Amino acid sequence: GGGGRRVLFVIGETGIGKTALVDAFCREAGASGLVSVARGQCVQGVGTKEKYYPVMEALGQLCDSPDGDAACRTLARFAPAWLSRLDRHTEAIAATAEPLSSYGRMPGDLCRALEELASAKLLILAFEDLQWADNATIDFLSALARRRAPAKLMVVATYVPRKAAPEQLSECPVEWLKQDLLVHHCCVEIVVRPLHERAIGELLARELHQQKLPAGLVEFVQSHSEGNPLFALAVLDHLIAQGCLVRRGNCASAEWEEGLPLREIGSVVPHGLFEMIELEISRLKSEEQSALEAGSLVPVAFPAWAVAAALEKDLAETEEICDSLARRLHFVARGGEDELPDGTRSAFYAFTNGLYREVVYRRQAASSRARRHTRIAEQLGRFFAGREADVAREMALHYEAAGN
Repeated sequence: GGGGRRVLFVIGETGIGKTALVDAFCREAGASGLVSVARGQCVQGVGTKEKYYPVMEALGQLCDSPDGDAACRTLARFAPAWLSRLDRHTEAIAATAEPLSSYGRMPGDLCRALEELASAKLLILAFEDLQWADNATIDFLSALARRRAPAKLMVVATYVPRKAAPEQLSECPVEWLKQDLLVHHCCVEIVVRPLHERAIGELLARELHQQKLPAGLVEFVQSHSEGNPLFALAVLDHLIAQGCLVRRGNCASAEWEEGLPLREIGSVVPHGLFEMIELEISRLKSEEQSALEAGSLVPVAFPAWAVAAALEKDLAETEEICDSLARRLHFVARGGEDELPDGTRSAFYAFTNGLYREVVYRRQAASSRARRHTRIAEQLGRFFAGREADVAREMALHYEAAGN
């Protein structure tokens, strides 16, 4: 955009490090005293009840900052209705010609006030989890990004991406906002990727306060966290709680060593992480949850026909559900299509993070899992009738998982 303003989107899956990155940036920028920083947190569900929730939070921080008096005066002059909602009743507000009840919270007024605040001193507005933002907040950010008035203003916004086709962008306001601003060259984006093995090693070394780590620890944590730093630290805490990592000696300098062999640990999904993933899955429709559960019964990649067989559902209907999940969820991806022996084409999918697959697998009742494993094995037998030897191993694994 013109006038020096910048909009930056920081994008990545839950726990990938978006907040840590923004925290470090804001901390360093604000340390000089030459930059004003205000942050707003979007909360799931709140946006449907209270418009501009993260914007109001950021404004409250501005008014409570060391430059708060100047911020209040500027808001009172250009956007009194916004200041009134913060319960900052200054003399400037009292002097307005009209009663505040006649004012609406006009986005243009607030844009003008923020530009005034950013005329001499850089202003950074950081909004987190913009995927939960209300439409009014999205529209406000769009207007703020595309205005032409000079301003030393930077907006930093984090969000968890939702995979969507171009025709579905209207259902994802933040994706629509980003694409619109990208087209008009009004923003840039940073995609935070999973950590590679060396970075995971550095993270573990920092957490354990030692450079030499137990053999196999980095590889184990990397494989089970898929490079997600939040998951990696949760797995590390879980290994300590399970006695797989122990400290020899009582002194503060004692190093961590292998206690129980890592291969002997049962579940690698820490309780807190299990609950977080379970909550994410529970927000889906019941038929979508069932499809994920059935898909988790097949290791590596799961075909739509296996999900349909496990649930005793129509294949075409099941594939539509799986396609919808792959478009929307960050932990499910469509892999391609396979041709079955009878000539039928069936798409297959994969969990991009093994922890999600394990949570989905474990949330099913044992009896339900057994029935579904059996149905998949029986369907394999029907597909390969007369050629059962070709899929004997896969059938045996399902029957074994079913306790047969």
